Amino acid sequence: MQILLVNPPIYDFACFDYWLKPLGLLYIAGFLRKNNINIELFDFLDRHSQYLDKYIPDKEFSTGNFHKIKIERPAILKDFPRQYYRYGVDNNKFCDYIKENKFDYIFITSMMTYWYPGIEEIINSIREYSDAVIVLGGVYARLMPEHAKSLKPDLVFSSDINSLPEFLNKHTTLKGLKSYDYDDLLPAYDLYENNSSAAVFTQLGCPFRCTYCAIGNLNPVFRAFDHDCIIKMLDYLEDIGITDIAFYDDALLYKKKEHFFPLFKKIRDKNYNLRFHFSNGLHISYIDEQVIEMILSLNTGRIALSVESLSDSFHTSIDNKTDFKHIINGMDLIIKSDLLLKDIYVYIMGGIPGQTIDEIEKTAEFVHSKGFRILMNEFSPVPTTPIYASYQDKLTDPVLTGKSVFGPIFVNNVEKYQALKNKIKKYNREL
Repeated sequence: MQILLVNPPIYDFACFDYWLKPLGLLYIAGFLRKNNINIELFDFLDRHSQYLDKYIPDKEFSTGNFHKIKIERPAILKDFPRQYYRYGVDNNKFCDYIKENKFDYIFITSMMTYWYPGIEEIINSIREYSDAVIVLGGVYARLMPEHAKSLKPDLVFSSDINSLPEFLNKHTTLKGLKSYDYDDLLPAYDLYENNSSAAVFTQLGCPFRCTYCAIGNLNPVFRAFDHDCIIKMLDYLEDIGITDIAFYDDALLYKKKEHFFPLFKKIRDKNYNLRFHFSNGLHISYIDEQVIEMILSLNTGRIALSVESLSDSFHTSIDNKTDFKHIINGMDLIIKSDLLLKDIYVYIMGGIPGQTIDEIEKTAEFVHSKGFRILMNEFSPVPTTPIYASYQDKLTDPVLTGKSVFGPIFVNNVEKYQALKNKIKKYNREL
């Protein structure tokens, strides 16, 4: 039995590799290994892939640009005033690979729903050059299973890894597979040949229910992983040559006395030759002197803070995570500390329904005045969320939900929105 795991190319207006890894697919690789099944990985988004004709050097902290080519915009976006790209290894390399190697099954993962054109491309290629059974899973397949079926894979898997053995037993020739929990598995990063970074979870799910986020639907039960299992995973990642670790947790500081402090004390005491990035946004309301002290005790790279907006009414109606008082307190504690502001970015939200350009601009101006760099988190309506439901009739194609598309088309004027983004870039260059 031979299974190929595929991380597809991305079709979008912009994309940069901030430790973007197919973590769910790598856990499935670990699950298949535990069941003694032969696996291979073809990651279109591997920036150091042997199938790239040109070497693309890393930027800071093992981040970098993807290989890209210009392509035509989808017909529904033909008048949208931006260049569209395909990111990843060229498709002809993949076609040669599947012609030269026989696979019984090809498992394809998925991420953003508006990236589905990349999945459609490789499904068509597999149909032409392989007789493998195609199984499509991942976030897009879970949030939009009917749309995923329209791409005509053989099977669509719309659940999590705990349900995978039952699914495969019922629908494939892969019978009698043993079930494993996340704590029992290692994400198979050793499948990469020249890779220095890894994304990891220390928790699954999120305790908050923000109206724009689908994490609570994808993982309804919020739980932390066993700390000793996390240490075992970090040991493994260090052993295979990883240098940069990005934490993908959605609420790393939630119940910090039970999770963050005891876990990171163990990490600190291991004295790893690793650099840690808190890239998914630490909730600023939970920042205190003890959290800062712990971060300072680690070999830390990039830190991101979740602020979203200065508007209390925004937080009351959207996420209930913070308010202006807590934002000021968290920022001031960081400014007074020994943390380097050049390595700290603040997430602000842009393009969410109800927001004005003026509100986003005031938040950006305030963050800049405090000396922080800004990352504008451009809103994308996610299927199964309340905000998506209110626009569903207008979103006739998932590409309309793209983060570069939705805000300018449905919420704000395209020219004013771009001018704001240019101003934020100018602010960041000044620091």
